[in-house]
Amino acid sequence: MNAIAMMPEPVPVLERKCVIHEVLAMSLIELLKLAPRNPLVRGLILAQTGQMPPVEYETYEQIKDWVETTCQKKARPPQVSTDNDTAVAIRVEFSEMEYGKASYSVSRSGAEDFHFTPEDLLEMAEVCVGNGDGFDALVRAIESKISHEAWEQCEPDMDNYGDYEYDSHDSDNSDNSSVEFSTTEIEELVRNYLTQHHPDLLEQL
Repeated sequence: MNAIAMMPEPVPVLERKCVIHEVLAMSLIELLKLAPRNPLVRGLILAQTGQMPPVEYETYEQIKDWVETTCQKKARPPQVSTDNDTAVAIRVEFSEMEYGKASYSVSRSGAEDFHFTPEDLLEMAEVCVGNGDGFDALVRAIESKISHEAWEQCEPDMDNYGDYEYDSHDSDNSDNSSVEFSTTEIEELVRNYLTQHHPDLLEQL
């Protein structure tokens, strides 16, 4: 008798409910990449999701898959603003390190939307078309504007992370300031806006 070959049962593919940057702050994602097994990092995930990653998940990729198949993305405003003064609003994550005379330092992070008016977006798109550039060039121009102007235009509510003790202090400097944002979000929001309001211009990009 010939043995009947038994095919292994397929591994079920879990439906993804979100992408990780829709649930966790960019600063926490970077910490997770560096120290996925760190109890403090896992505690921050619990604080932001209401769930603790299973102990058997020890790598960034394992925890990323767990977040995307377990957690619901955070509620966000509609992708295209109904405000006539705003075409798109890109969520920007801010972080900085504050230094003071009491020899302390504490990390801070926050988030706020960076607004582009219809006039801003239309002008940037027309410049790209005039230069013979495509949609990717428009996205890069938007990223550059956010990187250079976010700290001036936005006023994020900066939360503290970490503990420190002191009797008194006088903060005299902030350094290592940075901003992070999602290129995918820029592409989606800009493409949606141009599709609704300037489809002919989008075809030229």
